[in-house]
Amino acid sequence: MEHSIKSMSSVTTEHGLAVFIRSQWTDSLPVMLSSHPVVEARLKVSDVLEYMQAIEMAVSCVREHQQEIKPSPAIVDALNTLDHLQWKLERMANEASAMHASVVEHMAEHKPEIMQDYLSAFSKAVGEGEV
Repeated sequence: MEHSIKSMSSVTTEHGLAVFIRSQWTDSLPVMLSSHPVVEARLKVSDVLEYMQAIEMAVSCVREHQQEIKPSPAIVDALNTLDHLQWKLERMANEASAMHASVVEHMAEHKPEIMQDYLSAFSKAVGEGEV
């Protein structure tokens, strides 16, 4: 997706430079936080859950067969990286759940007419019956 930048803002704090853009697709998108470029991930909750399951299976398979192959620092580093990636994805999923819970609270008060559709779509996306 190509961003056509409509405006940009920045702030410098003790943590470094933060830069945000506004485009036709987003209200505010961070492109730099604490003087480090960032990539804003826009993933479906179901995608994040699927990626976590795939990582868990891959790590499990490698660990199961690690004794059959010559252990190497590269395999250990790869497993550690996958463990870290899985932790980040789990954190993203937890943050998304908290955000959606806040959306539901706000929606209950301000947009009750669309709340059931929202809850149904969210539940379907995560494969559960309740948010």
